[in-house]
Amino acid sequence: MDALRKSLLFVSVPLVLVIVVGTIRARVDESRDQVLRDLKVFSETLYLVTNYYVEDVHLGQLERGAFQGLAESLDPWSSYWDPMRMEKLLGRDESAGVGLLLVKSPQGYVLVASVLEGSPADEAKVRQGQFLEMIDGLATKDLTLLEAQHMLRGPAGSTVDLGFFRQYGEESGEHLTLTRQSLDALQVVTEHPAEGVGLLRVSSLEKGVSARAEQALRSLREEGVNKLVLDLRANFGGSLDEAVALTDLFVAARPVFAERGRDGLQVRSTKAPALWDGELVVLVGRGTVGEAELVARALRESEAGPLVGQATFGKRSRQETVRLRDGSGLHLSVAEYVAPDGEALEDGGVSPTEEVAPLDLDGDQESEGEESGEAGEPQAEPTPESAADPQLERALEILNGSAAESKAA
Repeated sequence: MDALRKSLLFVSVPLVLVIVVGTIRARVDESRDQVLRDLKVFSETLYLVTNYYVEDVHLGQLERGAFQGLAESLDPWSSYWDPMRMEKLLGRDESAGVGLLLVKSPQGYVLVASVLEGSPADEAKVRQGQFLEMIDGLATKDLTLLEAQHMLRGPAGSTVDLGFFRQYGEESGEHLTLTRQSLDALQVVTEHPAEGVGLLRVSSLEKGVSARAEQALRSLREEGVNKLVLDLRANFGGSLDEAVALTDLFVAARPVFAERGRDGLQVRSTKAPALWDGELVVLVGRGTVGEAELVARALRESEAGPLVGQATFGKRSRQETVRLRDGSGLHLSVAEYVAPDGEALEDGGVSPTEEVAPLDLDGDQESEGEESGEAGEPQAEPTPESAADPQLERALEILNGSAAESKAA
């Protein structure tokens, strides 16, 4: 009976993997012979591990490890959860967070890709590029990316302990305890950084954000504001429908972006006349992620307004989580974001029209990127709101026509 069970497992496990691999990774021109060769290699490897490894190995453990390795080898966003982890994560209250976007590093740990402005992580001065070693006592190298991201979320008022790797010159790594808070209030914020200019910060593309942005734009119009800075520098993306709806506020009816999956190309278009027809400058940076990058690119390509800041994050795919029969889950990239004509988006994120470096944590402007303005060019006096924000300051200069005036002089 045991021999029969092992034989069935030897056959079924490789076949399951071949089906998954064939569905996800197989190319149209892949030959049947190559699939069979890969199956034989896998079967041989499985046989050697189960019969000659120094300790007994549970086949279920090998299967879960194979699935996890398969998913994580696809891209930084795909991952596999075993049934226990899936049940634990899906049952969590994740109504609040700390404002961090993570990515998996080649070393297996996660690192901070972006920090949401005004979030608990931002207030604690967590920096982009820091390696996160531990979350609540668990090593991030033992977590999938999605698990790590989920562990940062929880009920409002609860805390999460973060341990960072030691930086050069430090005796030990940094440890922080952050209190989770609802980040909904950060999604749409309006300010007035200068007379006649409105600032609209949109830090999410979750459901309902575009409606709130529309309301904010109408209020600015009623106040007589006809110049706008749209701040997408700390927008982690979200819904593709919300991305279309937000773009629709600034771009008249036209194709704006598309997604390409196994079912082909699906072009998304704005439909109505643009609500905002005044002057516009868009702020972007590494914290502009996923669907927010599509909005930024669409505004740039439609000439709705220039992009100021730094190149965006460069996430060009959409993921879905599928619950498998045994209770496990597969978080899988199911579509690639592309230009309306099907052309691939540029590597390295969406490039700004004008590159302007932000300030670092010490208050100095970062050296990467081009400095705004020519040597000796007169600069507009910064407002109090923009004095510590060179990117916003440059956007206000553009809206106030200082660049054109100085060139004319």
